[in-house]
Amino acid sequence: MKKSGWMNCLQVRIRALRFLLCAMAVLTLSYCKPEVAGTQQAAEAVIDPMASDFFFMRNPEILEDLLEQLTIHGVEYWVNEDDSIGFYVKDTREVDRIANEAINVWITSQ
Repeated sequence: MKKSGWMNCLQVRIRALRFLLCAMAVLTLSYCKPEVAGTQQAAEAVIDPMASDFFFMRNPEILEDLLEQLTIHGVEYWVNEDDSIGFYVKDTREVDRIANEAINVWITSQ
């Protein structure tokens, strides 16, 4: 059985489209620049040790666990007048890690 002309044209266009999509994916991945190791260290060195940040935790169960874990891990925090939790920016990674763990514990207990 012989294919008609429009079927051949359609198959050629589909192959061309696949090629272009693959080429775009390769170019996109090859364009991403790796992070320079010194950049992150330089950014951390500039952080003011007294700079502070805050977040809200409305779930009382997660909040209780989170505050307990912050105390256990020696992260200094305070409760602001608006019930947000304040902490020093230098501790952001540790606060994020502890908050994620507290949220995951609560989720798995449900």
